[in-house]
Amino acid sequence: MATLTAFGIGLAFVAVGKAIFSLIGIEVADFLMAGGIILLILAIRDLVTGGIVETRDSSASDMIGVVPLGTPLVVGPAVLAALLLLMGKHHIAIVLSSFILNLVIQWVLFRQANRIVAFLGRTGVTAISKVIMLLLAAIAVKMIREGVITILG
Repeated sequence: MATLTAFGIGLAFVAVGKAIFSLIGIEVADFLMAGGIILLILAIRDLVTGGIVETRDSSASDMIGVVPLGTPLVVGPAVLAALLLLMGKHHIAIVLSSFILNLVIQWVLFRQANRIVAFLGRTGVTAISKVIMLLLAAIAVKMIREGVITILG
């Protein structure tokens, strides 16, 4: 579900992202700042509470593949901004091929999640998760900084 969600959102963004930005007057810097703030909140929430989302009922747990896995974690502001920027520099076939290849790698890793958890153990997974959340927080701060510098520069 996460991969399909990410694919759909990424494809839609490639198709109409630039037009939507032009229509409502959003610059890439604005998108970077907003996305960075959201990613930073998600990272802080995970680091402080131990989880990105709380699942209290079964309908909420069914949606984890869509939110937060499919978006904003697999395809979020950083990927969408990268797709938009790459579309201006490279042919659409190259951008879409790279995007799809990344989604295939992500899908394979998600499909092997049980084996990875069994190999690393619960403690190993928790430790790696915290390090990854720190990296996500750093990426979020970088996105916010780049947005601010672009707007002020």
